[in-house]
Amino acid sequence: MTRITRIIDSCVLVDLDGLVTLIDPGKFAWDWEDVDVNDIGKVDRILVTHAHADHFHLPFVQWLTDRFSAPIQSTAEVVTSLADAGIDATTEPFDGVVVTEAAHEPIPVGPDVPANIAFDIGGAFTHPGDSYKLERSERILALPMSPPWGS
Repeated sequence: MTRITRIIDSCVLVDLDGLVTLIDPGKFAWDWEDVDVNDIGKVDRILVTHAHADHFHLPFVQWLTDRFSAPIQSTAEVVTSLADAGIDATTEPFDGVVVTEAAHEPIPVGPDVPANIAFDIGGAFTHPGDSYKLERSERILALPMSPPWGS
């Protein structure tokens, strides 16, 4: 059975037959007053689509790894940032996760456009990060409708 829970913004929990994946633990999920991260019951692995703060917030990731000891998979940029903080991570996909490059949408004003990857999980769910340019999707697609991620 698959259960998908949107925390806020692009932060999503995907429970696929008891294997719980947290995608994009960003600043909004960490700082938003309506979100209590202590309600996150279990995390088996963490996926990060790219380095922007609304998708990757180091204090949130540190809290998650301290609490759950969950392995992390992401882009080289995020993996390097985590290594600098003493946290192990990999660019290699986890079992049951297909990773594809997915161009980040242009940003008219603001930070540089980072490398962005999309995750297909268990043949059931696709999370594209900040991309609309996907060649394909699983049955369920989490698609950003407006910045920041339709929140």
